[in-house]
Amino acid sequence: METGASSRESQSVLASRALAAALRAPPEFGLAGAGVAANDDGRAPQTAQQSHYVVVINSNAGSSARFDEEALKAASPDATFEILSVTPQDLEKAFDKAFSDKPSAVIVVGGDGTARTAAARAVSTGVPIIPMPGGTMNVLPKIIFGHGDMARAIADIPKLVPRSLDVGRVGGEPFFLAAAFGFAGPMTRLREATRSERKFERIREAAGALLRNIGPSLQCRLRWRTPDQKWRSAHSLVIAIGDLDRVLAPDTEDHGHRLEIASLKLRSVWQMLSFGAAFLTGGWRKSPRLRIVRAKQASLKLPSRRPLVVLDGEPMRISRVSDVTLDRGALPVLAMPLETTDKTPA
Repeated sequence: METGASSRESQSVLASRALAAALRAPPEFGLAGAGVAANDDGRAPQTAQQSHYVVVINSNAGSSARFDEEALKAASPDATFEILSVTPQDLEKAFDKAFSDKPSAVIVVGGDGTARTAAARAVSTGVPIIPMPGGTMNVLPKIIFGHGDMARAIADIPKLVPRSLDVGRVGGEPFFLAAAFGFAGPMTRLREATRSERKFERIREAAGALLRNIGPSLQCRLRWRTPDQKWRSAHSLVIAIGDLDRVLAPDTEDHGHRLEIASLKLRSVWQMLSFGAAFLTGGWRKSPRLRIVRAKQASLKLPSRRPLVVLDGEPMRISRVSDVTLDRGALPVLAMPLETTDKTPA
């Protein structure tokens, strides 16, 4: 009997020591085994399963007025939120804080440019993002949610799961849907001019630049090739991650880990109009002026040292454009559960 009592006493001593060790543990570990995280910033303690989000809002974006903080909290009652509503001048500081806090995800409310900035941070830090619909094209939000409706997206947040999206790179700049070269640059500048405060002046300048580029574009001075293939010429080039159809209708599906490249050669304005008609009727893939290939990488030779390219619908000047590469699974996001479609290898 003494042996049994001694054994029970030893177990009691060990349990007491374990509890004392847990209580002496560093604050960030909380109570060992209890799944409780202690906070020193005034927030309530979180369980291991509780999600905490930092919401960064670009207050100048039109979408900020459509974002409903109360609807967000009602849709995710078990989560905690920190809201950072800032002007464009303070976005970088807000992102610094948001990503350094290592939340479950950074929710981004703003335009396409704000979403791209956040995505670049997510790639470098490994912290997932949830870009909300609020831009003109809503490229990333449509990939995340499958639609561009703000209210639906807020309601969908509890359904999101961790995913990793492929990232394209060109000249040191990432893109998340497509990169376009050649005539696409002046065309996009014209579109951007229609949204400018100095609309008429900007449209006149952009239209003039577009007309000046028609001639050079038809000379097919852009050259490209995929590995182990010969150099080809084009007047415009679009390189999409996964599938070109995603450029027209971004979705949540898996289109394969590859680049799909569309090379367009047009010799006259008439051919440009003809291809435009084919595009509007949905028959553009069958156009004899279009060459489509799939690859993991492409090499480029452009006539300008600092060409105007279009990344995810945003025009920008980029230096050192030579290769377009694919970085598989580099962008961490929370997104709707994956729907698999075409998995044809490149």
